[in-house]
Amino acid sequence: MKKIYMILLLAVIATFYAGESKAQCAANFSYTAAGNTATFTDLSTASLGSVVTWGWSFGDGGFSTSQNPTHTYTACGVYSVSLTIGTTAFCTNTYTGNVTVNGGITPTFTYTVDTTNGTVSYQASPLGPNLNYVWSFGDGTYDSAAFVNHTYPAGAYNVCLTVADNSGICSATVCDTVTVTVTPPPCATTFTWNDNGNGNINFQVSPFTFGMTYNWNYGDGSNGTGGFTIHTYPTYGTYIVCLTAVDSSTMCTSTFCDTLVLAQDTAGCTVGFNNFDNNGQVGFIVNSTSTSNSYTWDFGDGNTGTGPATSNTYMTSGTYYVCLTTNNAFDVCTATFCDSVVVVISGIEENDQSNFNLSSAPNPVSNTSQISYYLATDAEVQLNVSDVLGKTISVIESGSKARGKHSTTLDAGNLESGIYLLQINVNGRMETKKIVITK
Repeated sequence: MKKIYMILLLAVIATFYAGESKAQCAANFSYTAAGNTATFTDLSTASLGSVVTWGWSFGDGGFSTSQNPTHTYTACGVYSVSLTIGTTAFCTNTYTGNVTVNGGITPTFTYTVDTTNGTVSYQASPLGPNLNYVWSFGDGTYDSAAFVNHTYPAGAYNVCLTVADNSGICSATVCDTVTVTVTPPPCATTFTWNDNGNGNINFQVSPFTFGMTYNWNYGDGSNGTGGFTIHTYPTYGTYIVCLTAVDSSTMCTSTFCDTLVLAQDTAGCTVGFNNFDNNGQVGFIVNSTSTSNSYTWDFGDGNTGTGPATSNTYMTSGTYYVCLTTNNAFDVCTATFCDSVVVVISGIEENDQSNFNLSSAPNPVSNTSQISYYLATDAEVQLNVSDVLGKTISVIESGSKARGKHSTTLDAGNLESGIYLLQINVNGRMETKKIVITK
């Protein structure tokens, strides 16, 4: 029994001294950062003996044994820094904390050009395991590595390098013009091109030599042959066109590539129309046409039509809201133009007193539109904007108005895009006009 008590007593004593050993020292530190340089201050404590060794690991591969070291990082970021201490009482302890430096990044790059094939070798700076690199080669292509090779056709390119740290604290971009020259082979051939519009391009070999074979890669997945070719692209964009010339007598082969930029033609989706009324038979014609455009019409009476020129027969006199929509396949765009068309059919009695010549311009409207109307006599007037279900959205004018022409401004800034009704009520008589609001 005495042995058991002795073993328990020794275990309690060992546990006590183990706890005391752990509490004998504690590593800790603070730091200040100026730019990418951090200054560390040792805050370690020892209850038995004194701290005599310090081992710093700065999180970027750097190390120090000073008590209060200063360390400069190659790039900004968040680094995990560890401090391990040792005391004269043989106590050791480690503390780890995050250190943030954000003095910025100053990227640069160097390059060499291989004139035999147009390959450029790039090297980024600064280098570091916690840095990311993005290259924009100036020809629409990109890469991400510190050391990259890229092959160009001969020409000048605006090359940009962006360097950022992994934590996303700092990033910076540097650009430079890289000129690529390629020593031409003896059968070197280039080409010129002419834009006929709507993606239709003429290509011409320059210079042309009889006995040579010419093969084209148009950059959109299609190919051609010959010294003069015509190709139509399906849509606007940037294409790399390559011409390969082969001299069958010497077996010399050369390839020349050029960037073809087909810009979107904003006028391709600008549309309007003119109309004329022949006693209810109204003719419509687009004011500018394109062979690549399609046209559809909504005549405002439930009838529709197609084509750049068309007509519609209206059954009654009145004001109709006619819309023309055009699609341009090459420019991949759609546009709609709407306007009010007044139809007068002779033989049908018109009440001049109920026609207030209500109009809105511009229509469609994005910001403000000028509203005008005419009163044959003094009258009580209410001018509203309502939705297509007839619910009043806003009251533009209300009150007594004198005989004559009146105008006011519709502010469409607070209205959503869509079709609305502009309504005027004059002494109980109503006239309505559709307006389109676009944003």
